[in-house]
Amino acid sequence: MDTPLTTIIIGAVILIGLFFILREFFCWYWKTSQISSFLEKQNETLLQILKYIEKEEYYKNKSRFPEATHIVTEDLRLRPEPDVSINPTGILEKGTLVVFIEEGAIIENANSISAPWFYIKTESGTQGWCFSGSLRRI
Repeated sequence: MDTPLTTIIIGAVILIGLFFILREFFCWYWKTSQISSFLEKQNETLLQILKYIEKEEYYKNKSRFPEATHIVTEDLRLRPEPDVSINPTGILEKGTLVVFIEEGAIIENANSISAPWFYIKTESGTQGWCFSGSLRRI
């Protein structure tokens, strides 16, 4: 036989249990949101540092080769003709500045990027064709 006092005690125990469960959930949620916020701030800081380094490298190179129009965004093969079946005559390293001379009519698809061939000249005077999908205008 349940008395009103027993019902009140059972209700109080259930409420206290719910309180502790909710408290644990909110503490966990707060901790994860704080960690997430911290990681986002760190990520933003790292991106700003990378942009600064890239900008400094660009200006250092640009002052050495002021007529440059494009920068190589990933290592790139230089070829005597706009054709992938022809052996490359050299490799342009990421960060190399080049001058655009002519756009080729052939559209090449590499790494799911469609872009024309560019005839370019490097700072050292080397000339050749390369895939423009790996170049960025400066």
